[in-house]
Amino acid sequence: MQIKFNKLEEQRIKYDSYFENIDKIVNNFEIYKNKIEQEYNLLTKIKISFINKVNDFNNDDRKLRIGIMGEVKSGKSSFLNSFLFDGVEILPKAATPKTANLTVIGYGAKNILEVEYYTLDEWENIESMANQPEVMQEVTVAKQLVKFAKENNLDIKKILSNKKETFETEDFEQFRALLNDYTSAKGKYTAIVKTTKLYINNEKLKGIEIIDT
Repeated sequence: MQIKFNKLEEQRIKYDSYFENIDKIVNNFEIYKNKIEQEYNLLTKIKISFINKVNDFNNDDRKLRIGIMGEVKSGKSSFLNSFLFDGVEILPKAATPKTANLTVIGYGAKNILEVEYYTLDEWENIESMANQPEVMQEVTVAKQLVKFAKENNLDIKKILSNKKETFETEDFEQFRALLNDYTSAKGKYTAIVKTTKLYINNEKLKGIEIIDT
């Protein structure tokens, strides 16, 4: 494995030295990996993580990631609509804390919505948790998710078997309708959506990525 560099030669030598030391440690422990499997796997993960982080740090094309945080109804959607769509309400009002999913917004040549559903195993865990006594916040969330899914008469197994879906729209009106279905508080599919990614044809988003938590 090699580390890519476009920076100063001094940096390359420094990080190559770090990598060689990590590589030596991993190789020295390889003969014992059957006896200390957990520790060996951890060392391997550290090595791979180091390589990935160094490459990402030195990637000229990496994006600035901006997290948008705040309580429900604190104005996050209004802020993003003002920033991205000149105040037009394209992004729906936030879902409740129980159904809100992670939304990542970035630049795209076309307006695209990418939806990632819970896996079947994840949904089974949610259903199982929903049957437990309501003593933890996680149980309350699970009960609400299952309730919303049933109210919308969703064919859970059929939908979740798709894992992901991608929608391309020609205008922002279509985009808004899709977002209402998949991310709004009353969206038909909101309860079973884990993550949404929005690719928007807006020059303001070039070089950055907005993460709406």
